[in-house]
Amino acid sequence: MLELATISVIEARKVAAKSIAQRINASLRLQAYGDFSDVRLESENAEFWTFVSGSQAWFNDGGAPAALFVSVSKADAHILTRDEVEDFYKKVFTFA
Repeated sequence: MLELATISVIEARKVAAKSIAQRINASLRLQAYGDFSDVRLESENAEFWTFVSGSQAWFNDGGAPAALFVSVSKADAHILTRDEVEDFYKKVFTFA
């Protein structure tokens, strides 16, 4: 059964922006790339939104994808771990 989002995409973007800012502030390497773009919605599915913020300087330095991605749960607004995202896609793309 499809669960309805308990938060709006606008609220989720705020959660993502805070998470991305914390990641940048915690990393001297990321801080060295200067300004990152505004956080924007990259994709959406039934369970979460994925947001992205990129750095032109990081890209110019050979970074690929030169961006930070954050997925926010529609159910409870938590930041998904890499394992949670992978588990979701494993369920979606299980081939018989």
